[in-house]
Amino acid sequence: MTRAGKRLIISDMRSVLRRPCLSALLLLEFAAERGLAPEQALAGTGLELSALKVVGASIDSRDELTLIASVLRQLGNPPGLGLAMGQRYHLTAYGLWGLALLNAPTLRSALETGLRYLDLTYSYLQLRLRDEGSQTRVIFDASEVPENLRRFLLERDTAALAVIQRELFAAQSHPYHLRFALPTPADLEPYRRLFGVVPEFNCAETALLLPSAQLDAALPLANPLAAQVCEAQCRQLLAERRSLAGVSAQVRDRLLRGFSGKALPDMEALAAELHLSSRTLRRHLQREGSSYRELVEEVRQTLAEELLGGIGMKVDEAAARLGYSEAASLLHARKRWRRRAGAEASASTLSSP
Repeated sequence: MTRAGKRLIISDMRSVLRRPCLSALLLLEFAAERGLAPEQALAGTGLELSALKVVGASIDSRDELTLIASVLRQLGNPPGLGLAMGQRYHLTAYGLWGLALLNAPTLRSALETGLRYLDLTYSYLQLRLRDEGSQTRVIFDASEVPENLRRFLLERDTAALAVIQRELFAAQSHPYHLRFALPTPADLEPYRRLFGVVPEFNCAETALLLPSAQLDAALPLANPLAAQVCEAQCRQLLAERRSLAGVSAQVRDRLLRGFSGKALPDMEALAAELHLSSRTLRRHLQREGSSYRELVEEVRQTLAEELLGGIGMKVDEAAARLGYSEAASLLHARKRWRRRAGAEASASTLSSP
């Protein structure tokens, strides 16, 4: 995997949150129409079709990216494939998020709300909205997704936004000025049909440029009260998802589950497992008030008590397995953990009524 974003809005948590299975099911349906049976698409992914179809089920983002890679590998991943897939993402596919956009008073408000709660969608890209005076730019940043998936995901998400815009304006058509950070495909017709113009290719970034005046046009289904209710519900749903799938919890769990007598992985290796760059992982952990070093320390403490107290392993052997350069370092760490535990216990006693 290749390692893989003042803007108005930025969202970059999608790669670490679980999400509904609908997008995965849409992909399997899409692949089946092209001759790839679900069993073939799912082979080697560890996913089961029956589990994906359970009402209310969710899928780990890593598993969904694995599924996307499997489908693209077997379909050949030709240019334009993502365009066809993206047109399946109607507003109704997004639940509360789609309702919030439908009830927004203007396209600008809809975009801002959509990007604010982008973690409730199926996107893996970093999306930003940048006001440039007479025009507004929607930037699609694929730098933090695996390189072999970038073209498909860029095409899919730009196509999905085109569908959303049409539905927000009740099928009114608006011209697009679209730039792709992709090579020029041999067949430009699918792009022209979808966007109304032939996009520019080989650009520095993928972006949709819209006249700012168009963004302030009233939407036909606007309902400010309903929009407020939907946004409040989006906010609550997003908080629930993040509490269940915080990055710190994922890192801690992987460190504990991945330990099998070998040294704990470094930050680069674990970030790769999460389909993140180490820089992005560090940013997520800082946002949650943690750091990789602190999490490793927590896990080392847990494992040290198990190795030394539980199975009676020798200190020098446990130190080596936990990544300490010498036994003395582990002993110093144990003293530090015990002092901290004692201080916390004292503080708890003092604060009790």
